[in-house]
Amino acid sequence: MKGRPCLFNLVVKLIALVVCFAGVLVVAAGVSESADIRDTIVKLYVVKSIPNYDTPWDNLSPQKTYSSGAIIEGNMIITSAHSVEDHSFVQVRRHGKPDKVTARVLYIGYLEDLALLTVDDPEFFEGVEPLSIGELPHIGQPVTVYGFPEGGERLSTNKGVVSRIDFAVYSHSYSNLPAIQIDAPINFGNSGAPVIIDGKMAGIVFQRKKRGENMGYMVPPTMINRFLKDVEDGRYDVIPRIGFKYQRIENRAMKEYYKLGDKKTGVLVVKIAPGSPAEGRLHVGDIITAVDGHKIANDGSIELRPGDRIGYTYIINLHQMGEPVVFDVLRNGKTVKLTLLPAVPPYLIEAVPYYHDRRPSYFIYGGIVFTPLTVNFLKTWGRNWFNSAPKWMTSALLNKYKQKKGEELVVAGKILPSEVNKGYENVLNDRIVKVNGEEILNLRDLIDKVEKGKNRPFTVFESEKGTRVIIDNRKAEETRDEIFKTYRVPADRSEDLI
Repeated sequence: MKGRPCLFNLVVKLIALVVCFAGVLVVAAGVSESADIRDTIVKLYVVKSIPNYDTPWDNLSPQKTYSSGAIIEGNMIITSAHSVEDHSFVQVRRHGKPDKVTARVLYIGYLEDLALLTVDDPEFFEGVEPLSIGELPHIGQPVTVYGFPEGGERLSTNKGVVSRIDFAVYSHSYSNLPAIQIDAPINFGNSGAPVIIDGKMAGIVFQRKKRGENMGYMVPPTMINRFLKDVEDGRYDVIPRIGFKYQRIENRAMKEYYKLGDKKTGVLVVKIAPGSPAEGRLHVGDIITAVDGHKIANDGSIELRPGDRIGYTYIINLHQMGEPVVFDVLRNGKTVKLTLLPAVPPYLIEAVPYYHDRRPSYFIYGGIVFTPLTVNFLKTWGRNWFNSAPKWMTSALLNKYKQKKGEELVVAGKILPSEVNKGYENVLNDRIVKVNGEEILNLRDLIDKVEKGKNRPFTVFESEKGTRVIIDNRKAEETRDEIFKTYRVPADRSEDLI
């Protein structure tokens, strides 16, 4: 009888030993998986030549930036668009490798803040199992961020959970798009870093919340897949727009007015962009009740999956250029089905566009710098530009569509002080709507009207406020070279307007 406890203890010890060995094996497997992921992570070293929209004939000083990325199928590196925008030179270094190699940018998805790069030397990718794209995660799922944040040269990992799946304003493009919020610490240098769940990429880090501890955002895997499919044909077509604005129908009186009853729900069409796919198909006053078969609630949301909801434009954002979207529309008490093709880039219909990797347009006459109103120009007001810039500009950004094809909102963006423009400081940052009594369509039209009127004694610019700027054409010509020399201006207009 005394031998049995000893035998029992021995068995217990053996089991414990096996468990310990199993634990070692499990840990070893985890390390191996983690090592495989680490092999795919790269650090980006980017030199940028960024246009200066305040003095549009010039560049800002060259900037060096650092960010993160990951190797995916096809010998490509995925990262964030803002990491490589305005790049003049790009190098990458794999985790665990000492050497940097020159990389080439293939595609940049400005709206969704994604980019693809490659390295022409195939040896760079040898021995790497590329990361695959995972499924849309669930709230509460644990995540690991692999990247190269500030504070050191070596790879860093941060852990957290998925906090929210919703829409967010992407600071790079000022677009309201699907995004996933995580509570893993995100720092400078983490941009473009892959977020890993179960060994697969669940997102790409693109920004952090300025206020709020450990609030970061990643591009969802559904948006990553949309981007990768977009560029399969060798070009990036952008996330297209259909071209309308809507209002939620949450007030009971509003529901009764539109005769929705208790079972019908949807959103109200309140504005349609001229020249967009929606023009002539959707009507102001239409109520959109479903998109691609997904019922739209009065708050504008659809069911993402049981227990989760998201804004209905999530469905539209996943479409490719020209890929049909089917709307159920309540019009005059009857339901009709409309198939629309999202087919226009945002900058063709929005009154205040946001341009990327593009030099600013400008024209100088009488020392006054005329330029189109863009988000790029608005950002010259600094980090808090939305609150600092003139209110009419930010209002136009939020509410206005182009009313005609090719329309631009032209502003007197800068005045180079001289005798010829003395006393006209009050026109600074005003919208210019007429030249010599004729309405202008865009900056090129303004130039044409100025040049046609040079045989007159004066050129008259009129702002939207009614303010007039009268330039003596003879003095404008006489002071032109002096102004350009004083302010180091190389030409009276940007290259795109020559």
